[in-house]
Amino acid sequence: MMPRSILLLVLGLVGFFVGSGLGEPVDAFDGRERTLAAPDADDGFVFAVVGDCVPGKESGLGVLRRAVETLNLLDVRFVVTTGNMLQGDTDAAKWKDRVGAYRSVMNSLNRPWYPTPGPLDTAVRGVSRDEARTMYRSAFGPMSYSFDSGWAHVVVLSGELLSDRGGERERLLSWLAADLRGSDAEQVFVFIHDPMWRGDSAPLWEGVQQTLSAKLKPTRVISGGTLYAQGSEQTDNVKYYSVSTTGAYGSETHGYASSDSIALVRVRHGDPQISIVPFDMASSIDLFPASDAAAVRSLAETGWASVEGFVQAGAEAGDGAGFEIALENPTPVRIGFDAEVLAPDGWVFNEQRISGTVEPGQTRRLAVRAEAPALVQGERPDVRVVVTGRYPLAGGGEQAVIRRLDVPVRPRGAEERAAATPDANGVLSLSGRGAVRVELGDRPWRFTTECWVKGDQLSGTSTVLSRFRDDKGFGLTWSKPGGVLPYGIVGTDRGLAWASLDTPPAWGEWHHVALTYDGKRAVVYLDGVEAARSETAGSAAYSDLPLYIGAEPNERGDPIGLFVGEIDEVRVSSVVRYTGSFTPEKVFGPDESTLLLLHFDTDYLGAHPDDSGRGRHGWSVGSKGAVQVVREQR
Repeated sequence: MMPRSILLLVLGLVGFFVGSGLGEPVDAFDGRERTLAAPDADDGFVFAVVGDCVPGKESGLGVLRRAVETLNLLDVRFVVTTGNMLQGDTDAAKWKDRVGAYRSVMNSLNRPWYPTPGPLDTAVRGVSRDEARTMYRSAFGPMSYSFDSGWAHVVVLSGELLSDRGGERERLLSWLAADLRGSDAEQVFVFIHDPMWRGDSAPLWEGVQQTLSAKLKPTRVISGGTLYAQGSEQTDNVKYYSVSTTGAYGSETHGYASSDSIALVRVRHGDPQISIVPFDMASSIDLFPASDAAAVRSLAETGWASVEGFVQAGAEAGDGAGFEIALENPTPVRIGFDAEVLAPDGWVFNEQRISGTVEPGQTRRLAVRAEAPALVQGERPDVRVVVTGRYPLAGGGEQAVIRRLDVPVRPRGAEERAAATPDANGVLSLSGRGAVRVELGDRPWRFTTECWVKGDQLSGTSTVLSRFRDDKGFGLTWSKPGGVLPYGIVGTDRGLAWASLDTPPAWGEWHHVALTYDGKRAVVYLDGVEAARSETAGSAAYSDLPLYIGAEPNERGDPIGLFVGEIDEVRVSSVVRYTGSFTPEKVFGPDESTLLLLHFDTDYLGAHPDDSGRGRHGWSVGSKGAVQVVREQR
């Protein structure tokens, strides 16, 4: 379906699709432990409201067409349009052409539709106002009228006639009063294009308000004429609403902020329910072949968008290096994309919004250069890319697949700090309110992750290091309620490899903890001795989430399960370093298999230098002062 930043506003009570009345118990074949009741008879009904189609681009008719397709699937009783159906302010010939185009779309409705006139609908050049109104009536019917449906009375009013300072306005008010007196309907729904009860038109509306109040029946007044859905003001027995557009303002300045949608009104005894819903919320299942589902799944699961490279910042503003956005299309059709680079104030990019297409089997690379502001001590610059892929569905429309990618940030000069020999050993001290974040990137099929750690037994979840979420990645957890810990976990394509200690370590003392995975088994070592293993075999599975030291990522990539204690010498390697008992080194050194090595002997501009040579420096995140490098002997 077409990606839209849709404003989901519930103007009344939510629950359009679910009735609240219950009737007699169901005829049960088995069990009486819990009784289910059949639905009660309900003689209510649903009608729909379609907002403005213009002004805007001609693509507004395409939006309207898809709204009609949705309405046909929902099988509403009737449809009311709120005006500005066609782009007026044109000559009579073009006006008639636009009438034909609009009617051709609306005539595909399988239910009746009732127009409300808007100012653009009667804006015809070269004719008088009376002639323009006659043309409108010939094309669409009366400008003000009413009808009954069930126990609802529907009234359509012309804002143009109400604004007439002459006798037309008074005749319309008299007609409205007589019309309401002649109806025994339980509820009244009034439609008008402009929300005349607001702003400069409010004095002209006072007569309508007085007439509606005199009826003493629950009344809902619904208008178009605004970009966004709004509700609800109330005066006496009258509530006021405005619906959002259905095709209007499809321009770069408004984009999807105009919230293309339709309104569904469920009429029932008591308060009706009015809901704003996406115009393409419903589609026939026949429009979604299995091939489309497989292609969209391949986009969602194969990491079709990725970031290669990094940006950098230092104590002074300057060159921020650059990176590439790599887009791979694994589907059999051309896909569209929109990519946006997001960063804090002060960052400048040569490309910040990029759109285009990717052919089947093609990998497209988008180069982005950056200029960085001066790095603020202790603050990790949050630079990321949001890529929206648009897969064209066989039945029409597009399915959006969104990926949010973090861009690694390197502080200039951190590599030199990482390799320097410190005067004394430092360790990472965590208070439970912060952690260290690393954009590791690598997806090794085998690995060793290890560190030195000292922490007390806690009552809640506490994680030493992790990039595990939703059965993907790996992690070492220090404590968790109800478990014997620590434990190591690895997500694979055949399930979880889980290795948990039978006996916990001595809390409050330094321990070396390592987790290895060789594609067949996960093994946890405690102080150089195998302490637990899992025999689950499979290919290690990964997500795009970061690695945290002292936490684990949630689905958004934010840290949870924060650790309290000290951590030192974190190393991640692309090999299995241990296959039997060993004596843990106090200080690790880098080699060609080292993917990450954090000594935590010093920090640098808020970062923790990586000594692997790969520039994957860690960044402190969380509360100020919650992450510190302190001097401590192991």
